[in-house]
Amino acid sequence: MRLLSLLSGLLLAATAQAADVKRLPVPGVTGQDNRIINELRSPPWSAIGRLNITTGGFCTATVIGPRRILTAAHCLWNKRTGRWLPPCALHFLAGYKRGEYAVHALVAGFHVPAGFVDGERRRIEHDWAVLTLDRDVSRQTGLLGLDDALPGPGDAIVQAGYSRDHSHVLTVDRNCRVRESSARQGLFTHDCDATFGDSGSPVLRRDGDTYRLLGLHSALKGRGEKAVGIAVGARAAADWTSANPVTPAPGGVKACRVHDPVQGSELVQWQPGTHGRPIL
Repeated sequence: MRLLSLLSGLLLAATAQAADVKRLPVPGVTGQDNRIINELRSPPWSAIGRLNITTGGFCTATVIGPRRILTAAHCLWNKRTGRWLPPCALHFLAGYKRGEYAVHALVAGFHVPAGFVDGERRRIEHDWAVLTLDRDVSRQTGLLGLDDALPGPGDAIVQAGYSRDHSHVLTVDRNCRVRESSARQGLFTHDCDATFGDSGSPVLRRDGDTYRLLGLHSALKGRGEKAVGIAVGARAAADWTSANPVTPAPGGVKACRVHDPVQGSELVQWQPGTHGRPIL
């Protein structure tokens, strides 16, 4: 079956709301729940963090280079306004766990593929985004290198993210495999236990003690026991980062709370170097 046929009726993982949701069944978790809570603070797990959004919700993001993190493009899209969120609305908390984190950084800017927004459609093959941080956190967190080889059916993979039902801890599924892959689209499906909040979470290839980032969890297809995850391969992001070296860090980057016409959020700014706290 061509992967394209799987995309009709898919459920974009979107952003998760910050509150834990204790409901069964959990979308995307089929059969026995294979997720375990990660207790390690060393690479590669230290390079994975929570991307918090001031309008509400969060996704998962991964440090892929000095001042650069990778996540899903749809995490940055404000469906209420039909516009991209401003960078100031995004906070990265590396190693986040139960209110604590290894390092916090603001987002200074981001790149998303031009083809992601196609009229009323959101093209999943372009569902990736490279975010530039206001400072280099990779010295503290380590980083995950991008593997531009698309995995094939049956390949063993590992997925790690901040699931909505475990929103304050990083969970890892070490026992999952690729179902199908499409080199033309740069997509693959998988049976990892991933749900809302896992959007943008890394899908990894393990070779001994070394991990490489193969792709990003983007969406769910199907329901119940027939649900599968859809991941975007890392090749396009790898090509873009190679062609676009990171620029010098800007000064005076501020965080803000963006006005939301539904929630009525007020504009609040946080200046690095003050006693302000990152938004958790």
